[in-house]
Amino acid sequence: MRGHRAQAHRKWITLATLLIVALVFVPWNHSTGRVTTAAKRAASSPPGEGV
Repeated sequence: MRGHRAQAHRKWITLATLLIVALVFVPWNHSTGRVTTAAKRAASSPPGEGV
């Protein structure tokens, strides 16, 4: 009878795990735009001038 509680709530445990993974991945994968903005500034500045 080991794991009876886990088997009884298997669906909810799986859904909760997937939700946690999704909530961690979405902000991590979302670009802030800082890299793009810095790259545009560096590309538009005259040679020899740093960002």
